[in-house]
Amino acid sequence: MTITDTSQYHSKDIMEFVTVGFEFCKRIENVNSTKRKDFIDSMLKILPLLYVKSQIVLNFQTDEDFYLEHIVTEADYNAIQNSIADTMSTYDDFLDVFQEDMKYSDEPIHCTVSECLADIYQELADFLYVFKQDNEESTYAALCEISDSFAERWGQILVNVMRPLHETKYNVHSDIYQEVND
Repeated sequence: MTITDTSQYHSKDIMEFVTVGFEFCKRIENVNSTKRKDFIDSMLKILPLLYVKSQIVLNFQTDEDFYLEHIVTEADYNAIQNSIADTMSTYDDFLDVFQEDMKYSDEPIHCTVSECLADIYQELADFLYVFKQDNEESTYAALCEISDSFAERWGQILVNVMRPLHETKYNVHSDIYQEVND
């Protein structure tokens, strides 16, 4: 796809991706007012949908250099991460083997649900900010950037974070199941 294909940025598929991305961001921003069980349930529903919608539309590429404004500050990121960590409590931590650092270690890498979800949030919130500006060139550049970042970073993060969320909800052999399902 080239820069001349910018008319496609309001297609049905892209609008569905934007809608799911917006819903994900809204749920992350409202995590403080959500019970852990409800938050986990909502993430287990929206993350697979976000992945599917990303697979359908995120194939934009360009050789052009663009400057895009990123609105999620470090303070915003930390606030989001801390809110998720507070909600997840003792279920925030997990071990992961699908990390770049694994090639230097034979031990799983310590990760947190809160950091993973904050990473995804940052990518989507920055994209949605540019998309809302409704400027064809900027929107196309944002689609190219989020396509690249999905392939390189947050797509794998999304897949990885579903495992501990699933484990927290469905492990019937631990007290996690009782607490989450009460």
